[in-house]
Amino acid sequence: MESPIRVSVKLLGSDDLIGLDLGSVETILDEVRTAVSRLGGYEAEVVDAVEVLRRRARPKPPDPPDDDQDTDDDTDDEEARKKNEEKEEKVKKKRPAPKPSGRQREEARKRAARMRHFPKVGAALKRGLINIEQADLLTRSGLSEDKINELLTEAMLSDSADATRVAVREAIREANEVSPELWLLRQQNARRFSHGVDEHGDGGWWFYLRVDPLVGQAILDRFEKAEKAEWQHDDKTNPDRRTGAQRRADAFAGLILNGSTPAPKKGKLGGMPEVGAHLVIDVENMLKLAVGDRGAVAWTLNGSQVPASQWQKLVDGWAEIFAWVLSADGLEMDLGRSTRNATEVQKFAMAIRDGTCTSQDCDRSPGACDAHHLIEWTEQHGPTDIALMALQCPVDHTNIHKMGANLVPGDKPGEWRLVQKHTGKTIKTWTNHLPPWR
Repeated sequence: MESPIRVSVKLLGSDDLIGLDLGSVETILDEVRTAVSRLGGYEAEVVDAVEVLRRRARPKPPDPPDDDQDTDDDTDDEEARKKNEEKEEKVKKKRPAPKPSGRQREEARKRAARMRHFPKVGAALKRGLINIEQADLLTRSGLSEDKINELLTEAMLSDSADATRVAVREAIREANEVSPELWLLRQQNARRFSHGVDEHGDGGWWFYLRVDPLVGQAILDRFEKAEKAEWQHDDKTNPDRRTGAQRRADAFAGLILNGSTPAPKKGKLGGMPEVGAHLVIDVENMLKLAVGDRGAVAWTLNGSQVPASQWQKLVDGWAEIFAWVLSADGLEMDLGRSTRNATEVQKFAMAIRDGTCTSQDCDRSPGACDAHHLIEWTEQHGPTDIALMALQCPVDHTNIHKMGANLVPGDKPGEWRLVQKHTGKTIKTWTNHLPPWR
């Protein structure tokens, strides 16, 4: 029989943590994350065991009375009964653990079933070699067991779930050697929507929506504009800062309740409504399109492929803008000191170049980001030139200015450094994943 899992984490108060050096606190954080991963794997095993035991449980009929049983046996039975009642009473007095919501219980049940089908992933999670998000990415991918085990090896060597997400996405594309049109059709057929009420919590509603890349990017583009407006409003007028999750929820609710989502306009081709999805088209696929190659594809800003037959019909106006951006010379992208704010075209170009917020471990998409001057506009008289700006989400953008630091491009694509402004000392260096078209 396998020995029970043992997880030990030293819990310190915030004052004690602040009194330690940075390396010690980072070590504690790593230990906490490892413990969470191991407990996630063990939870899957326990949930699975509970399901098995519930299926086995059957009400047993009471034993018939035995008239020949002597008095001593009756006394023994009475003592055993009292002991059992005392044990039950002690159990009742114990404070029960807080119950998860119905959605959390359902997710735990599904994760347990997936770990049962992929025991190597479950074992790696239980040992803390991968985290819960990596385990979910692997077991939800729909790939073969051999491929998942191959990706598991890569996941155990990577330092984040971001790398695993990219690897799984590429593996899915390789496994589905079909035309872009058929791949999009599969995604459209996989559209799902569900909702419910958290009956065990505060009664709040939850929603789940799964759509194809075109619709998803259109929703995301409009949502991010509303979210950015919420951030700016909160930053200027509300002293009680909301959390990021609260702000995003308010922004999404505002799109629906306030009717701020613009009505779809008629497209140029075939009278079809335009979808406000921003797409990226590289030169190679533009040439394919020019010669009538139906394999030509574009990408959403989140890296999902879209067949040319779809984006040409739905977003031909945007396609013209992005085709120009990708072939533009530096003069069109350099505004110098003529204006402080980046133009929409410059923001599109940064979205194509950077992909996400350029800060470390931040995956905020371009529409939710600001154009940050690498050379400050006010103090250092920096120009509004594409090469001297970078995408930064509002939180990271604010933090960089508060720290008195400069964001500096590294020596290779995707590499960045954070440098103290007055000393020139490098605080940290990191490399972001590049967009698929790069």
